[in-house]
Amino acid sequence: MVSAAPFRREFPNGLAELPAVRADLRVWLDQAVDDESARDDLVLAGTELVADVARHDGPGVIRLQAWAEERTVVVEISGPARPAAPVRVVLGLDDSTWVRDAGMRILQGLCDEVAVSTEPDLRRVQCRKNVSGARGPRASA
Repeated sequence: MVSAAPFRREFPNGLAELPAVRADLRVWLDQAVDDESARDDLVLAGTELVADVARHDGPGVIRLQAWAEERTVVVEISGPARPAAPVRVVLGLDDSTWVRDAGMRILQGLCDEVAVSTEPDLRRVQCRKNVSGARGPRASA
């Protein structure tokens, strides 16, 4: 089994980098994961993570990381947190958390575990997916 080094990409918050980040993540997943369906889910999860940060969090540098742990692949995004603020009303719903919750439901459908942690200036979302054929060392902090 070939060992895949962890994936790490830093970029300014926003959607401009999304196509390149998605392509780079796909290349890494092609090397790190044998299961094609799992790779597709993880590319979509990574895309949703970047889009979610662009929609909801503050300006600054975003870090997207991915690594394999035995039979699990972890995709994690971290970036500057912004205090909760009302978002545009979607589909006439009067719940300001609806948009963010929709992204979280997408992630939960793609991954086996989703964890969110927020510090005063940093928000981190980690998605874990059990896969067959994951290979590689854990990411260094």
